[in-house]
Amino acid sequence: SNNIANMNTTAFSARRAEFADLHYQQLRAPGAITSASGQIAPSGVEIGLGVRAASVAVNFQQGSLEQTGGDLDIAIEGEGFFEVTLASGEPA
Repeated sequence: SNNIANMNTTAFSARRAEFADLHYQQLRAPGAITSASGQIAPSGVEIGLGVRAASVAVNFQQGSLEQTGGDLDIAIEGEGFFEVTLASGEPA
């Protein structure tokens, strides 16, 4: 929802959550007999216990540049980041 809410926000970088499976609970082992007739479950039966957020990927693709006319508005064309320097000369 954050990506949709900020789709028109200047300099917004979209993010994509990536998920990983949690453990599985084994209900029947491979080769287990599944009924009175002797049918066998060749691969067993497992049930997933959900997912978890594994990472969040940020989309750093170049967006469109917009002429604002503001004296303090700046942009990067191509790859890169701005480095902000403190009054002491150290990077922020």
